[in-house]
Amino acid sequence: MTDVQMFAQWLGVLPDNWAVMRPKVLFSERRSPNNDSDIHLTPSQTHGVLPQTEYIRKTGNRVVLNLEGSDSMKHVEPDDFIIHLRSFQGGIEHSALRGKVSAAYTVLTPRSGADPRFFRWTLKSHGYIQSLQATVNQLRDGQSIKFGDFDKVPLPLPPLDEQRAIADFLDAQISRIDVLIDKQIKLIAVLRERRASVVTHAVTGGRSPSDMPTSGADLGQWLGLLPEGWHAARPRHLFTERRERSRSNDIHLTPSQTHGVLPQAEYMKMTGNRVVLNLTGSDSMKHIEADDFIIHLRSFQGGLERSHTAGKVSSAYTVLTPSSPVDADFFGWVLKSHGYIQSLRATVNQLRDGQSIRFTDFDKVPLPLPPLSEQGRIAMQLAYEIAEIDVLVAKAEAHIVVARERRAALITAAVTGQVNVHPSGREGQGVV
Repeated sequence: MTDVQMFAQWLGVLPDNWAVMRPKVLFSERRSPNNDSDIHLTPSQTHGVLPQTEYIRKTGNRVVLNLEGSDSMKHVEPDDFIIHLRSFQGGIEHSALRGKVSAAYTVLTPRSGADPRFFRWTLKSHGYIQSLQATVNQLRDGQSIKFGDFDKVPLPLPPLDEQRAIADFLDAQISRIDVLIDKQIKLIAVLRERRASVVTHAVTGGRSPSDMPTSGADLGQWLGLLPEGWHAARPRHLFTERRERSRSNDIHLTPSQTHGVLPQAEYMKMTGNRVVLNLTGSDSMKHIEADDFIIHLRSFQGGLERSHTAGKVSSAYTVLTPSSPVDADFFGWVLKSHGYIQSLRATVNQLRDGQSIRFTDFDKVPLPLPPLSEQGRIAMQLAYEIAEIDVLVAKAEAHIVVARERRAALITAAVTGQVNVHPSGREGQGVV
């Protein structure tokens, strides 16, 4: 089996009047240098090809400016396609704009007979992306896919009128699916805002807090006016820092914002993420007990994690253990609440992502201290209310998964002829 035949397998059995084409027959590589008037374009998987300024405004992400001078950038015409540094993950981007892109990218221009609207879907289809990944599986993330790699994956070529009919069909169908997905995404955002509000409201006694602090001037603002019988306590009066070295039988624990504290092996299995092993030896790791809290490297983004089991964690983390009678369930909510996280972030706004929050930083943000019996009552009520919200979030997320699977399947089916959207007859198939 030749490479062309192997990589053509993603096409399956095409209609009789379709052809299987080498990409170099359908596209040429545009190597034109940019013009003085060209705007800087940024291709991305989620937003397509945007002017760089609009991409930064929309995403908040800073992009790496071209360091070799604008005269080394490549010109792009409307209906060109751009192979960028993430194309092996998300396909090749269609540009509706004229402009310029980094010289690291490959710019493709369609030849006669290749409708850009049809190939806009084809080159982003799941089946095509899987085959493209197979051609470049030796490339490291961030390396460029060259025209020679692009040419290895054969492409379907329906008659031109059928290309247009498929593009019209997908434009309409995918737009409907995307509207449904967008509604679910907005619903999840509303539910998560509601979740955050419910937690902060409960752990501050139901009073309205002041505006969130923007500096470390008054970090008690997040508590607002506490109910009678509650106190604003210094964290050092409630928690001490555990500094015990790990024990020989301790399991390695990994804290995360989304999954809490898990055994390292379970964390890797659940997320597929590899974690950095402790490089200084197990004797430098810290012991942790059940109901201890961990300040980890993302705590300024997502709060502190409570451990439900004993084990050991990296020495880079700060381990806190209750030093006075407190309800661990209640403080599990407090130390993950939005208001608390905003105040914690204000104490460490000079820290870079990846630097550790120390006990002295933790001690700067006052904590609410209701009577012990009320802590337990609030924790139980929150567990009930938040469970209901989380069920709704999970349902919305499941709807999105199903819709995205449907979206991907429909695109691949349409661009490989499994969906007949054209009334004309079909005859003859060739491999060019």
